[in-house]
Amino acid sequence: YWRPQVKEYSKRFRSALRVDPLLAGDKETVQKTLQVSGYESTLDGARKYLLDWIDTMKPEYLMASTPHDFVVREGTARRAAWSKKTMDQ
Repeated sequence: YWRPQVKEYSKRFRSALRVDPLLAGDKETVQKTLQVSGYESTLDGARKYLLDWIDTMKPEYLMASTPHDFVVREGTARRAAWSKKTMDQ
């Protein structure tokens, strides 16, 4: 799969890791991205994907665009859309 080479950038440039599909729960986009990138369609695969991009980009923050009425309800973090099983189920 494609991955840019890790290299040093000028401190003038700031990097951010976009996580819109993950935050929005866009399971189909996440699955396709993981699969074409050579990762398993599991929570662990998504974790490895993010860690690899973090290693590559060295982002200073995460970024996501959300609708004006977006909320994270209490307890939803524990009930993630994906289990440790495959996301296809």
